[in-house]
Amino acid sequence: MKKSAFFIIAALCAFASCSEKPKKYTLSGTLPDDFEGKKVYIIDSYRKKHNAVDSTTVTNGKFTFEGIASDTPIVRFIKIQDGDMPSLFVIEEGNMTLTIDTVKNLTEVKGGKLNDSYYTFRDSLNTILDESDSIESKWDAKVQAEEMTPEKIAERKGEIDRSENQIQNYISSFIKNNISNGLGEFVFFTQNYYLKPETLNELLVSAKKNFKDTENLDKVDAKVKAILESSAGKPYKDINGFDLKGKKVSLSDYAGKGKVVMIDFWASWCGPCRRSMPELKTIYDKYKNKGFEIVGVSLDKNKEDWANATKALNITWPQFSNLQGWDETSAKTYGVQSIPNTVLIDKNGTIVARNLHGNDLSWKLDELLK
Repeated sequence: MKKSAFFIIAALCAFASCSEKPKKYTLSGTLPDDFEGKKVYIIDSYRKKHNAVDSTTVTNGKFTFEGIASDTPIVRFIKIQDGDMPSLFVIEEGNMTLTIDTVKNLTEVKGGKLNDSYYTFRDSLNTILDESDSIESKWDAKVQAEEMTPEKIAERKGEIDRSENQIQNYISSFIKNNISNGLGEFVFFTQNYYLKPETLNELLVSAKKNFKDTENLDKVDAKVKAILESSAGKPYKDINGFDLKGKKVSLSDYAGKGKVVMIDFWASWCGPCRRSMPELKTIYDKYKNKGFEIVGVSLDKNKEDWANATKALNITWPQFSNLQGWDETSAKTYGVQSIPNTVLIDKNGTIVARNLHGNDLSWKLDELLK
């Protein structure tokens, strides 16, 4: 009897498991005429190195994918042949639709709790960033009109700080709330440049337990450590390279010797760097006889490009490079991930600020060179 009962229970269990329907998903979209006949891919990563896990062709302006949704959310990306950046979606049970806003040039996947959560976050973040730009523009107009007083400068700093904190809190909260479902990992890697190193350092504890992209996680970890070790209040770290004449130059040739020194990380191929040079040159000419020095660090790989840009931009302050591009050791020492990037060092060799430009730099120099 016991044996028969066992087989009956086993059969019932097997029947129950077989009767459970798999969780299916569909992802479909309607695309403009110029996409007709093009391939649409589901890929496993938004990075350059990715694998296509499925594909289909746009026919009569439409495409559809069908598959099985696992119990664990899986982040994937839709890439349209010859299209722009891949569009994120989470494989969730049910129907999902890819839409394209041709006015805003944005794509969106609708359907599913996590997909809706991500695109609500993206749209809200864009709104917050637009508001931040408006605050910057408002104060830029006041600066240009020479309406700034010490009180106005403090008011401007307060508004900008609050705006930056809002951006930071919104991004970090989303990452924390989605730390284990793939969305947090994606936002962490694509939006971490908005976050202060202290916030990133806090997130890294959970990230190391949950994120699969350990290679890029290690890069962010190294960047955060470098920034924290070269933040305001820390002593400067010496870096060196060779100038355009082949002579070895070190930051210590200038820093910590009674002058206020600014490291300027730049490159000939960097458009924002080149556009900022005339203003930086004006500041340099104003303060160089008052105890201010700039030491440029080029992230070029080609010496001739570096030399031509130096001549064209009339850069007269000391410079050096090891012609390593983004692998420049000096840039890694200071956690530089984007340029232009600056580090301001006081007369005693202590770092006092990072990434000051334009009027913010001038006001700080007025304070340091009294």
